[in-house]
Amino acid sequence: MSELLDGLIIHHLRFTLHAQDTIRLGHNAGSQLRGAFLNALISFKFNDYVVHELIKRETADAPRGKLPVRPFAIQPPLANTEQGFFLRTGERFSFNISLFGDVAQLFPYVIQSVAKMGEQGVGYGRGTFTLKNVHAVNPLTHETQSLLEDGRIREAPGIPVTNEQVKVHASAMPTEHLRLRFLTPLQLVQAGKSISEPRFDVLIARLIDRCQAIAENYTATEYSGLWREVYLDLVERAKHVVLADFDAKWLTLRSGSRRTNTTTSMSGLLGTATYTGALSPFNFWLLWGQSTQVGKNTTKGNGWYEILPIHL
Repeated sequence: MSELLDGLIIHHLRFTLHAQDTIRLGHNAGSQLRGAFLNALISFKFNDYVVHELIKRETADAPRGKLPVRPFAIQPPLANTEQGFFLRTGERFSFNISLFGDVAQLFPYVIQSVAKMGEQGVGYGRGTFTLKNVHAVNPLTHETQSLLEDGRIREAPGIPVTNEQVKVHASAMPTEHLRLRFLTPLQLVQAGKSISEPRFDVLIARLIDRCQAIAENYTATEYSGLWREVYLDLVERAKHVVLADFDAKWLTLRSGSRRTNTTTSMSGLLGTATYTGALSPFNFWLLWGQSTQVGKNTTKGNGWYEILPIHL
């Protein structure tokens, strides 16, 4: 089943920024950054190919009005006050943008857009920042690579997360006990409704959905009927994994759009969940999930989690 993702690579770009004003992103940091990033990207009036790939990509067989999964996800700075993320003038902060597949070749446009974000301002009050440096980072191998220093691009990102890396690291993971920490709100949906606990079978179902959507849009791999077989098998097995400990709260948030004058739910679970059971078949997918994120609003920063060491 792991061969379904053989062609997938994900580049994680970390942007280090210097606040020129007070920066207030609240608890919606990912949504605020995503909106500012898209506004900056559009304001540059890059060529149609860039806008198509990063924002308006559609496939000929997609249902009318429905876009495929976006080619990027944001990993925002985490809340550092009761009111969410807040930074004073002169302080530094960072956030990540994950780029899927060949979209990473557009990284110069992504870097330019983040720098433009700093000029235009972000968050409540439109606080400005300057872009100090950019690094590619690999959360599995812990490698880092300098991409931008002193305002100059040094090289293209070259240390992506790959399927081979995921398989190797998955083989060394615990097989009976596992703890996840949800860093940004996790909203899992089953039968059209959000669930209040991170049930393992629903988590695995949404992870497989997410990985399939990314693979089908951002790798050269053709559609395989094996996806449904894998989905049905693993979701059934996941029903026997127990949510042994659950220390998380539901954070209620909404995200507003100036363009459409509407709001959408950004709510979800924050905290930790410990699972027990036969976990070996799922470790591969859970490791990929650290890079893809999972659930609703991943492009806006939601569904970012990490796998924690567990000591019994």
